[in-house]
Amino acid sequence: MWSYDGRYSNGRVWEEYLLQFFELPNELKPSSQGGTNHAYGGATVDNSYIDSFSTYLQDNVPSVKEQVTEYIDNEEGNLSEDRLHVIYVGYNDYWFYVHRNFTTSDGQDLNFTNVYTNVATSIVEQMDRLYTSGARKFLVGNVVNMSRWAESELQPQDVLDSYDMLVSGHNEILEHLLSDFEAKHDDAVVYRQDNYHAFDCINENKNWIGIKFVDVPCHPTQEDSCEPIFNYAFWDWYHPTTRAHFIASTFALQSIYDKEMERVEASRYIMKSSLRKRH
Repeated sequence: MWSYDGRYSNGRVWEEYLLQFFELPNELKPSSQGGTNHAYGGATVDNSYIDSFSTYLQDNVPSVKEQVTEYIDNEEGNLSEDRLHVIYVGYNDYWFYVHRNFTTSDGQDLNFTNVYTNVATSIVEQMDRLYTSGARKFLVGNVVNMSRWAESELQPQDVLDSYDMLVSGHNEILEHLLSDFEAKHDDAVVYRQDNYHAFDCINENKNWIGIKFVDVPCHPTQEDSCEPIFNYAFWDWYHPTTRAHFIASTFALQSIYDKEMERVEASRYIMKSSLRKRH
């Protein structure tokens, strides 16, 4: 494969940078090889709703729903409450929906509200399944701004408009659903990874960051190359470079830090309130 060590990039991806920061072993290999990673490139949240597809395997792959089932079964339903469970899905759902249905079929139901509501709801349903099996810590990513992705340069305006409606609806309803999840499970912690603003930040601050190209990829085809790769935010039309992944990882790290600071402040408030009552 022309990407780095089986990744859709030229180097490490954002999860690996997060692991490095916490000095954790890098186990981002398939679970069949003894790792803890159940993710597949090209996966959607639920194959019964929007089918997944891997361009690398040239086949359907397990959805996030199926991945969660595999994970829970492998752990025999006893998940560690100290383990961070990462769920990041949605881009593939909306890309496949638009390109398989909206742009290629006549009479397709274009009720975008139903689509993003189903996808976002399915994400939280998987969180509920994990919670029931013992999970208590979650890192959940929202969907990137697809109409500013490198691939958007290849698309007509009606496709970009569809991306905007699906992504904005998804991110808004997902945030509401995550808040409801936290309210229902007061012993759970949900960190938000704001992928939408992470990559928009790269676009808006490219000169300060030192990235020259944010709208064209380094490798538009497998045969075409570029130098230096450090100048690019995208490896191919659909996947970021490892440098962009590093920047995205800092947003994940910031979300964890911010949430922990909130929890510390909340604990201090409870302690002060308790002391006041005693006196």
